[in-house]
Amino acid sequence: MSSKYKGTIDLNKLTLPDGLPPGRVAGMILGRGASNLKRLTSAVPGSFIKIFSCAAGDGMRVALSECDTVTIMANNGDDVSKLAKMIKQDIDAFLDPSKDCSRPMEFVECTSEVAAIIIGKGGFALKEFVNNELALGCFVVHSRPRGGFVITGDSIGSVEEVKEILIDKTRIVIERLKKRMDASIYDVEFNGSSEMVIPAPVHIVDLSDMMTCRD
Repeated sequence: MSSKYKGTIDLNKLTLPDGLPPGRVAGMILGRGASNLKRLTSAVPGSFIKIFSCAAGDGMRVALSECDTVTIMANNGDDVSKLAKMIKQDIDAFLDPSKDCSRPMEFVECTSEVAAIIIGKGGFALKEFVNNELALGCFVVHSRPRGGFVITGDSIGSVEEVKEILIDKTRIVIERLKKRMDASIYDVEFNGSSEMVIPAPVHIVDLSDMMTCRD
């Protein structure tokens, strides 16, 4: 029987922001429909990753929100370390969007004004987009330091597809903003240079008495 090598990551030992439980990190490592675990194990043939609650034990099924431990098994120590580094990289990127994760990644640049519209009030519009079947299996996060949206997923094909959709969305928003600007802002020449002038509010004065013909 061939030997197996095992490594354990205790999510309770991570320095997490207030209000972020280890279970949320465990959910990110698992991925939708265990898609991220499949991606990780496919990168190292013969490997196995299990997420569970240390208190309940690795043989007990509990809610994902209660999970706090990750066990990695592989054919050698190097493979265990490789998967551990990939998971650590994903955790770092999950906590800090300015960092790159081990998933395939693409970037869509846009202004903060365009991003705000795509994200929507309370993030509703972006959540709706990510939950759409067209973006299934991908994560879309706005990164202010990078100046745009970071797209990650389980395959480069799905990431590139979502990138194209997001580029179309930003183009539509930019066109709508431009039309709105064209309707209210005029480009004029002033002292030989071009500047943008926003018209002041116009108040209507009743001149009907002045315009009445008198005998």
